[in-house]
Amino acid sequence: RKRRGDEYISHVDTLFRCRMAIMTTLRFVVVLLLLSPTSWAFAPIYSNKVSPRPPPTTTTLLKAATSLVWLTGHEDLRLQNHGGFHNALSEEENDDDKNPTTTIQPIFVLDPQIHLRCKSKATLTRLHQCLCSLEQDILASITTGAEEESSSTKKRMAPLIVKTGCASDILPKVAKEFKATSCHVIADDVVTDVRQSQRLTCQSLSNMGVKVQRWTNALRPSITTVPSFYPDYCQLLRSHDLTNFQKEKNAVKKDKVTTTTTNGGGSTTTTVVPSLQEFIELSQSATPTPVHEFRSSSRADTNTAEPFEEMVTRQFTSSDAAKSALEEYCSIGKDAFANQYYISPTTSGKRSSSSMYAASIARLMNDGNKASDVLALREVPTRTFTSAINMGSINTREILNAAHKKQTNGNSLLPTPEPPLWGRSSEGSLADVVEWREWFRLLANRSLRLQEEEKAGTSGGEKNQSGDPREPGTVHYWRWKDQYLVRYLTWPAGIDYDDSAQNASPAMLLVHGFAASAEQWERLVYRLRQEHTVDGKDCTPP
Repeated sequence: RKRRGDEYISHVDTLFRCRMAIMTTLRFVVVLLLLSPTSWAFAPIYSNKVSPRPPPTTTTLLKAATSLVWLTGHEDLRLQNHGGFHNALSEEENDDDKNPTTTIQPIFVLDPQIHLRCKSKATLTRLHQCLCSLEQDILASITTGAEEESSSTKKRMAPLIVKTGCASDILPKVAKEFKATSCHVIADDVVTDVRQSQRLTCQSLSNMGVKVQRWTNALRPSITTVPSFYPDYCQLLRSHDLTNFQKEKNAVKKDKVTTTTTNGGGSTTTTVVPSLQEFIELSQSATPTPVHEFRSSSRADTNTAEPFEEMVTRQFTSSDAAKSALEEYCSIGKDAFANQYYISPTTSGKRSSSSMYAASIARLMNDGNKASDVLALREVPTRTFTSAINMGSINTREILNAAHKKQTNGNSLLPTPEPPLWGRSSEGSLADVVEWREWFRLLANRSLRLQEEEKAGTSGGEKNQSGDPREPGTVHYWRWKDQYLVRYLTWPAGIDYDDSAQNASPAMLLVHGFAASAEQWERLVYRLRQEHTVDGKDCTPP
């Protein structure tokens, strides 16, 4: 045992000595190399020639950032003249050194509560058409970009992604999956559920470190303070120029866009937009049972479809169709356009229309064969372009620019405090549709902002009121048939209200008449709350 132990110690000692000798030799060689004038460490000093940079590695070439463009389905379903795509492209151009390539990833989240619940077939058809049109435009841009691809290309447009669910849940997951650095989304809508979804989603993305950038379709972004009354607003417009959204600055420049994929394979042409039948089935699943029961009952026999609804949806909703209609409208004028699409001659030789709104106005006019006899003054451009504007397949600036370009008599197309009831030109009627829409949007945002500041958001709360006391309501907005903005007020139920109680009063729906406003119910609600408060308990129904 002792002999074996001594041999083991001897071997270890030998190995240790060899290791020390090798380390000493290596140190000596390194010192000689460093002291040599021709060594690589002193090459930049002793030589005027700088060694070329090594070629970029595969890892460097594949480095990319992703910019999400979130499409909400409200005023943003287009490729051209789109603030989100424009900002994503501009962002990439200003950051070339950090991100050699940037993927621009458009995504649409089909939210059952926003896009499908209780929607009519016409509404679903319009959404489906615009999504399909947008998808084809993106694929066409990708294909053209791939054909013109060059070594200096920096931008990569990805095909449209469509997912179903809640945006606040899906967008953060998508951002994490694609390692997105930014997300571009249109400014908050005024419709309550859409506004809440946008804000919650944007906050979730910001918490992840994703840079959220908002853009707007506002005609005059410089207007930050909105007056309370329309005449003051008309006067304000004279000092604010229109924002000219130049096409070359906002279009996706095809010579700088190349194809990319989300799965690492070749570019795809397979549609990702669900079929119209799938839209309808998803809508039925998201619609509450009582709504289905009412629709199938005898009480739902009354037709609530808009006049010309099918025709407008089919011919004027998609991006190409809306632009073609705008060109034709400006070319032939309002009356000829109305005669072609909205009016049919009767056996008596007079013209007829299915517009009940126009029929009520026709009593004030003489009989004749002009389009204005059977359609209201601004009804033709309103019905033609409202769907496309709301979906975003055409831009309001584009419409207004077309109206100004067509104007030849020197008259201003700016709105006036007292809009003419008769004799408005084709261009003037077209401009009014856009300008009035902008005024309503500004008013809505103003009311909602005041409420967020805990101030009165109703018109009755901004001036001294005389007479009976009133209870201001909370302002909300929704779009009838997803097209026409409607303002409504709500008052909460009393703190002691129990809808399950045997003698509980039912919820009330108060409907005002033509030329009135929801503020007229503030006095009534005040009185109702007094009457339903007994022994200190507030049992007022909602």
